[in-house]
Amino acid sequence: MITGACMCLLTSFQAFSQGVQFRELTLAKALETARSEKKIVFVDCYTTWCGPCKHMAETVFPRKEAGDFFNRHFVSVKFDMEKGEGAEIQKKYNVQAFPTFLMLTPGGEEQYRVVGSGELTEFIPRVKRGMNANNSLAALKKEYASGKMQKQRKLAYLIALQDAFEREESVKVAKELTAQLSTAERLTATYWPLIENSTGAPAIETLSFVAQNLKTAKKNMGEQKVTDFLTRGYTSRLDHYISGGVKNDDGVALIATIRERIASKQITADEVLNIKLEIAAALSNDDPARMLSLMEANTSRLPLSDLFNFMFAFGHLDKGNKALMAQVVNVGKAIIASSPDEADVKAALAEYFGPYEKAASVGVYWEHLSLEEALKAAKKSNKYIFVDCYTTWCGPCKYMADNIFTRADVGEFFNERFINVKFDMESGEGPEMAKRYHVSAYPTFLILHPDGTVRHKIVGGSDEIIQEAREGLDDQHATSILDKKFDDGNRDKEFLTSYLRSLISLNETERAREVNAELNSLLGDAEKTSADYWFLYEDDGFSDAKSESFNYLLAHKKEFDRSIGKEIVDKKITSTYMGKLYSLFLDPGQSSPAELDQMKRKLAPLKLANQNELATCIEIFKGYVAGDAGKMIKACKKGFRYLTDEQVDVGVFALNYLKEKAPGQISTLKALAGTLAKNITDEEYKTFLSGMFDEKQGE
Repeated sequence: MITGACMCLLTSFQAFSQGVQFRELTLAKALETARSEKKIVFVDCYTTWCGPCKHMAETVFPRKEAGDFFNRHFVSVKFDMEKGEGAEIQKKYNVQAFPTFLMLTPGGEEQYRVVGSGELTEFIPRVKRGMNANNSLAALKKEYASGKMQKQRKLAYLIALQDAFEREESVKVAKELTAQLSTAERLTATYWPLIENSTGAPAIETLSFVAQNLKTAKKNMGEQKVTDFLTRGYTSRLDHYISGGVKNDDGVALIATIRERIASKQITADEVLNIKLEIAAALSNDDPARMLSLMEANTSRLPLSDLFNFMFAFGHLDKGNKALMAQVVNVGKAIIASSPDEADVKAALAEYFGPYEKAASVGVYWEHLSLEEALKAAKKSNKYIFVDCYTTWCGPCKYMADNIFTRADVGEFFNERFINVKFDMESGEGPEMAKRYHVSAYPTFLILHPDGTVRHKIVGGSDEIIQEAREGLDDQHATSILDKKFDDGNRDKEFLTSYLRSLISLNETERAREVNAELNSLLGDAEKTSADYWFLYEDDGFSDAKSESFNYLLAHKKEFDRSIGKEIVDKKITSTYMGKLYSLFLDPGQSSPAELDQMKRKLAPLKLANQNELATCIEIFKGYVAGDAGKMIKACKKGFRYLTDEQVDVGVFALNYLKEKAPGQISTLKALAGTLAKNITDEEYKTFLSGMFDEKQGE
C-alpha cells in the first residue's frame, strides 16, 4: 500500500555505516553517467518541509540493505523541488506530491515513478517493478489504450498506477479488472494484489468480499495474511471515518461491523483498535467532547501518524464552542509534546493549532510571534497588526492586560480583525521597536499595515479600547491618514482641529505644535477662548509652562473664565505651574530663582483660588534651587499654613531636605511639621509628620 504523503510528519534518525550514495551531479551529468555505467537514474524529488521525505533520507536510505540494492542498480541523485535545477525537474516531469521517486532511462525518459514513502521491505519491491522496461508506465498506458491488454498485464498496469499515485485512473482500471475476474480468480495469489494493494483504505465492498469468502481466502493466501489484511483494512476505514469528523450512517454501520468481526475472530483487536473504536463511537454519538478527551488521554498509545490524520476532524467542530476549542488546544499540546524533537515539525503543529487557540481564547488572543512573523501572518491573512507596547512596571499596562483585554467583547472584536501581538518595550526586540515607532509613553497601542508602517496609534489605557481601535480602522480618524492629509497641504479648519486632537492624545507634542500654529492662524480671539478650542490648553503635556498656548491662556484669562469657568481655568493654571515645580525635584538646575520670580509675578494678577498655596510652593522651590536652606525655612514659616492635601508632598519634600541640610534647626522643623499636619486631612501624612523628627525615627 502507498504510505506517507506529506501529512506524515513523524521522522526518526538511525545511524548506519553505509547506505544509498546520492551523487552530487546535475541531471544531465547523471544521465550521461548512467549511460556509461549501463544503469537507470534514480531521482529523489523532495522538499525541505516534507516529513516523509526526511523519513526516507534519515531512516530508509542510510541502511546498508538500501545501499546494496540502489548502488548496484542505479545512478542516484536528489533534488530539492523548490530551488535550483529541482524546480525545472518538477515542471518537466510534473511532480505533484512529495516524495516522488523517478526512474529515468539514460535518454531522460521516465520509465517508472514511485510516489510516497515506505519502509525498505515494501519500498524495494515497488522500485524493482519499475526496473523492467516492459512494466514502464508509458508502455503499459499504450498497451491499455490499444484495448488488447490481458488480465495479468492489466494487473501490472494497475499496480504501476498505484505506485505513481494516479488515483483516478487506478480506480477505473481496478473496477474493470474486478468485473473481468471470477470470485475464485480474485481470491488466488495471482490476483490478490488487486485486493491488497488498493490505493488508500480498502473499500468496504472489498473487505466484505474477503470476509464472505474467508475460508477460500485463507486456504489460498494463509490465515495470518488474510487476518492481517482484514485488520489493517477495517482499521484504515475506521481511521478514514474519524478523520472525516462527521457522523454518518456508514460510520455507524462500520463500527457495528468491526465489533462483529472482532467477536467472530475474523480480525485481531489490539489496544490501538479498541481506542479507535471508542473515539469513533463518540463521534457517532454526537459527543465531540468525549472524542477529544479520548484523543488527549491516549496520545501516547496511538501512532502519531494516526493522530495527525485525526486532526482533520477538528475542522468540523463548532468554532464558537470555546470549551470544545479548549479541548482541541489540549489535544494539540499533547500531540506536540509527543512529536519528534524537530523545530520545523513542532512549528508546523503550533501553526496548525494557532487558530484553535484563538477560538478558545476568552478575550484577546496574543500570537506568540516576532514582529517579522506577525507582518508575514498579517500579509497572508490580509489583516492589520495590533501591537501592545507595554512595560512590566506600568500600572495602566497591567490594568489593560488584566481587566480590558480579557473581556469577551474585546476579544471578539480584536481577534476577528487583527493579528494581535505584545512586546515588552524594555526587553527582546521591544527597545528597537520603541525606537522605530517613537514609543515613549505606556501603554502605547499600534495598528500596523502588513508592511510594518503605522496606520494608527493609541496612547494610554482606556476602557473604550474597542472604539479607539475602531477609529483606527476609519480613514477619517486613522493617524497615518491624517498625517498624509496634513503633509499633502490640507489646511481646512475642521480637519486641523480633528488632527490636533488626535496628536495631543498621542503625546505627539512636536507635530501637534506645528499643526497648532497652522490652526491658530485661522482662528480669532473669540474662537481661541471658546469652549470649542479649550482642548488646546487643558492638556499639560501639550500646553506646558513654556508653551505659546499657555502664555496665551495667561494673557486672556478673563475671557477663558467667562467661557470655560474660573474654577476649571484656575485648576489648569495651577496644574501647569505645579508640574513645572515638581520637575525640579530631580533636576533643580533646569530653573533659577530669577525664573521662579518671573513665574510668581505672572501669578500675581491672575487671582487664582489657590494663589497663596501656589505662591508658597514657588518660594520653597526658589530656596531649593538656590541651595539656600534659610530661604526655604522662611518660606515654610510663612506659607505652611496655606498648604493642603494637594500640596502636602511639597511640604514633606522641603522638611526632608532641610532635615539633612539644617540639622541645627530640628526644633523649628518639628514645629513646621506640626503646622503642616494641622492643615491636612490625610491620616497617613498626619501620622508621618507627627513622628518625622522623633529621636527614634532619626536614629
